[in-house]
Amino acid sequence: MSARIDVQIQGFGLMGRLLCWRLKKAGLRVAWTDPRPASAAGWVAAAMLAPKAEAVLSSPAIYEMGSAALPLWQVWLGELGGIQHGFTGTLVVSHPQDQALMGDFHQRSQSEPCQVGDLEPALAGRFGQGLWLSGEGYLDNQALMSRLAELTGDDEGQAQADILVDCTGAAAELPGLRAVRGEVARLHAPEVTLTRPVRLLHPRYPLYIVPRPNGRYVVGATEIESRDDSPVSVQSALELLSAAHSLHPGFAEARIESLQVGLRPAFTDNEPHLTWQGNRLSINGLYRHGFMIGPVLAERAVREIKAHLGGRHAH
Repeated sequence: MSARIDVQIQGFGLMGRLLCWRLKKAGLRVAWTDPRPASAAGWVAAAMLAPKAEAVLSSPAIYEMGSAALPLWQVWLGELGGIQHGFTGTLVVSHPQDQALMGDFHQRSQSEPCQVGDLEPALAGRFGQGLWLSGEGYLDNQALMSRLAELTGDDEGQAQADILVDCTGAAAELPGLRAVRGEVARLHAPEVTLTRPVRLLHPRYPLYIVPRPNGRYVVGATEIESRDDSPVSVQSALELLSAAHSLHPGFAEARIESLQVGLRPAFTDNEPHLTWQGNRLSINGLYRHGFMIGPVLAERAVREIKAHLGGRHAH
């Protein structure tokens, strides 16, 4: 690739792919490079679009970005096509001994009391009253990552560019950037029929379970301050799988298709930073909110890049 282009993207994880796609749709000439595109944390994520649920622990800025991204996702998923997703809300449950956690979550979130069996019949009899966070969603992260690669894969390569964008995530060397290890299990559980993300509140092992096509589920919860990207530990696997079984006994017969690890980049404030140094833009610190806030960051980056290019059109 020898001709001069508008934007060179370093890093082809979730943000690199979203940005490449949106810049191309804006008429700009784009190229990307990544020595390990298959190692991005975006391949591991559960991809919950849950600003109300995350607001319990996150800042108001994260909630605002996540809320603004929901309608963008609905439009973008329509454009991309073929990616399993849903916007039927998040269900929050707890075991009887942990009801105090439910009361605290209800006070700190925009949740509504509900009968668990009305939303998820598969959980009827095991859980009575739960909490429902309306409008929240999820998507199939791996299908999305693959689809974006199909649309932008021909742009791989290094070229002279007017703007360089660093989307290298936890691999970037930035002041204050740390890595947070996340671990998930991917299960095939055809006996379990959940239709939306379910969060199980627990004082030690909080859990989320997110559906995927054909009776598959992403099960996650672990969050460890570490740059260790070695395989999932026995302790983490036992905690994840035991908590899933406590939610629904059908997970006892599930097949473990993979145990995955991802390193999520985060700054001290756990908020994303878009930083310019001359013609170099760094987008980093998406932490555990990459899919939830990604569209808003991508749209902001496109606006700023076009402004830095002086509003000129692509050739």
